[in-house]
Amino acid sequence: NYFCALCERNLETTLHLYTECPFTRKLWELVTVWSNCGHLTPAVWSVQHDMEDWFMTITDKGTKAAHSLSILTLWQVWKQRNAVILKGERKSEQAVFIEIKDECSTWAAAGGRVLSALRIAQGFASN
Repeated sequence: NYFCALCERNLETTLHLYTECPFTRKLWELVTVWSNCGHLTPAVWSVQHDMEDWFMTITDKGTKAAHSLSILTLWQVWKQRNAVILKGERKSEQAVFIEIKDECSTWAAAGGRVLSALRIAQGFASN
């Protein structure tokens, strides 16, 4: 299938999947509000035509925790995309967001020191 598995509206490119897809943009907004990392919100991103440029732009600002959270969010988007394609399992943005928070907690508990501060400051209740 040429179309994005998450929104089924656009051709799936890497840039679309991670930056333009309405499903993914909602996830980024949820992560931004929860983490208080304002530069992760799609509303402040400049238009990019290259995935590497986009990633370097969003990780150029913020803390190491925000960098790790960016990578974790990208990973969860990829896992959701594959779950839809390979298993036919579709989750809501909120359900994937809860998985992001849970995984962040796991990373912090396993020694991810930079995420520990986020874990303490924001809490990990599944809301």
